[in-house]
Amino acid sequence: MPYKTVIFDWDGCLAMSLEAWVATYHEALKPYEIKLKDDQIIALSADWDDIGKLGVPDVTGFRTLINSRMALRFAQVPLYPDAKLLLSQLKRQGIRLGIATSSERSDILKAIAFHEIEGFFDSIVCGDDVKNHKPHPESILRVMKELDASPESTLMVGDSIKDIIAATKSQIDSSLIFHDTHDRYYSLEILQASSPTHTFRGFNELARHMKEVY
Repeated sequence: MPYKTVIFDWDGCLAMSLEAWVATYHEALKPYEIKLKDDQIIALSADWDDIGKLGVPDVTGFRTLINSRMALRFAQVPLYPDAKLLLSQLKRQGIRLGIATSSERSDILKAIAFHEIEGFFDSIVCGDDVKNHKPHPESILRVMKELDASPESTLMVGDSIKDIIAATKSQIDSSLIFHDTHDRYYSLEILQASSPTHTFRGFNELARHMKEVY
């Protein structure tokens, strides 16, 4: 069955925010003389407890610092190549679009307004809208409920293992999107071990696939 609903992650999927997160962490860790590789920071950002283990004495204060600095950058983070073209294509095909992200609603709304893509999305569920973040399926299931979407006709597009696991738990297909810059942050082999339905190296490949299935 062709997909009637496509749900996107935001960070690292539609928006090039991985680069911004990494730069912000490097800046914040510098006073502590803690040096990490980019992929270590991406892994670290998922677990604040690990920051304390590295020698940061005030984890709560560090988290506040990271979030405040990211808030200044977040809205103007560029979209990945062909993101707008893909969204336009999917809307022309009559596909309903949603966002399921762990980022805060205020940040997401500013970002989509900055990029002038508000009209593309029929449902947006953010981290402060749910009790459980991905890999829990709550955000995906909420988008599906708002759009009255059936599992067999819904696709989740994301860049991380959490996205793929959340899609699996939601009983929907998943597309792992692996952009050119992701080699700095991820192992494609490890990501694919989470068993996504599809893997695409960029939005141009996903766009071609969506044309073919229609």
